Amino acid sequence: MKIKLFILLFLSTTIMSYSQEGETNITSQKGKLTVGVYSGFQYNTNAFISTNDENFTYTERNEGFAYGANVGYFLAKRFRPRLSIGYNSSSFFANWKQTSNIYKTKVKLQKFEIDLNFDYLLLNKGKFQLFASVGAISEYLASVKYKNYEEDGDTNTNNYDEIEEPYPTSNFGANVSFIAKIKVLDNMSLNINPGYNYYFKEFSELDSDAYTRISANIGLEWTF
Repeated sequence: MKIKLFILLFLSTTIMSYSQEGETNITSQKGKLTVGVYSGFQYNTNAFISTNDENFTYTERNEGFAYGANVGYFLAKRFRPRLSIGYNSSSFFANWKQTSNIYKTKVKLQKFEIDLNFDYLLLNKGKFQLFASVGAISEYLASVKYKNYEEDGDTNTNNYDEIEEPYPTSNFGANVSFIAKIKVLDNMSLNINPGYNYYFKEFSELDSDAYTRISANIGLEWTF
């Protein structure tokens, strides 16, 4: 909760500090449509840290990746809502406690994302624009893949009954981020988008810490 309040306070202060800067120099964005594509790196925290299982101990694997597309519309010269639909992939390891030919299983989760963000133009300098963004996020489990590592060096992709599914099939949360836009053509820009996600549901029922994600996406955006 303290982290969320700090981020929201920081973002609000930043927006207020820039809201009057360069007002007369902003080319009106009102009525413009934007379409973008992106891909990037994700770093998850508390994406599986529970060890209270009779069959396994778990190893968290923080890294993941994502890609997707978005569409936005400027309702005012500084403000646009933006809808994103994407895909992300993350994984964790289940280390078998019992004596078995299998000693470790990699569980790969593939999920769809649907996010609604609200972007505010902070800075407009030549070919550079900076936006602050807040939004609502959601993700939905699409598929699960298993890779089992055997003591003799072989692997298989079986789904064993011992491996339960304690992770959520859907999750919702809030996001804060910044978007740096660098114009490369008259109607096309390169976007760099670092962000922070806070999910309202823990990754596992046995975990007590919040499931969060830091992301760094890069993409292209077209303005019409």
